[in-house]
Amino acid sequence: MEELTRNCLTGKVYAYCTRDKVYRVYEPMNTERKFLTFMNHIQGWDQVTGKPTLFICSSLKDVMSLDSLGIEADFIAPSSENANIEPIIEWVNEYPNKYVIFDNDSTGLRMMNRYKEQYGIPYIHLELSKDLSDSVRDHGAQNVKSIITSLM
Repeated sequence: MEELTRNCLTGKVYAYCTRDKVYRVYEPMNTERKFLTFMNHIQGWDQVTGKPTLFICSSLKDVMSLDSLGIEADFIAPSSENANIEPIIEWVNEYPNKYVIFDNDSTGLRMMNRYKEQYGIPYIHLELSKDLSDSVRDHGAQNVKSIITSLM
């Protein structure tokens, strides 16, 4: 606990939480285990407003990056790309337009294919950088937005 407290004070540990529960702790400098997950939580769930399009992203960072592009949609991210979304699939299927946009790596590609096969949700394979937020940083917001909207 002393180590966690010291790291928190130096800005090296971040907690993802709701108003009453911590569901994940992120320690970016830890090379062995960056995340400690205490419970599954759909990141972005609290900001959903019922727009006609839903994006399922790989992380809260990607949710925020996608939202910053000004695409008129709701954005969520399960606790990981491997997380089970079965408990919310009926809710997801209420969206007339829905897309998965996970990382541009083997896990992301495998899981986007699984979502398409298992749930019939199409995916957008953004082949620019490792993930959506890196793509925005490396290639510019307008370029990424143009590519995503052309693939929708």
